[in-house]
Amino acid sequence: MNEALRVARTWSAESDDATIVRCVVAGDAAAFEIVMRRYNRRLFRLARATMRNDADAEDALQDAYVKAYHALPQFRGDASLSTWLSRILHNECLMRRRRDARRDNVIPMGDVDVSEAEIPDATIERPEVAAMRSQMRAVLERQVDGLPDALRTVFVLRAI
Repeated sequence: MNEALRVARTWSAESDDATIVRCVVAGDAAAFEIVMRRYNRRLFRLARATMRNDADAEDALQDAYVKAYHALPQFRGDASLSTWLSRILHNECLMRRRRDARRDNVIPMGDVDVSEAEIPDATIERPEVAAMRSQMRAVLERQVDGLPDALRTVFVLRAI
């Protein structure tokens, strides 16, 4: 039996992350199912918090799993596997949100039938709204800055 297959068949559901990663890299794609089962709930919650929609979160998670599977040989183990997967997923979600925001800002030219004078200047904000936003931002920044480092990181990843 070749060495890669022997290594690939040495995992179980209770195996540690490093063993599972070695097995997947050795060619045992079925071992990746253990990774997915182990971290799916946590990763879905992260995707759902970022995307704010179950269907979009599921799509982002699926694409992140594909990217993680292909990038697993580059996993160095500097961080835990869950952290590495979370980062890949978070980047995927951010990329999707940016792409969706660009798509939402595009107006088909055939649908536009107004003169330039009728379009309000979106850069002008009412003074009371600007002041309220500024005050709220200052209060939130002070509160977030007051959190311990670990909690602040979790809050920012979760809420922002």
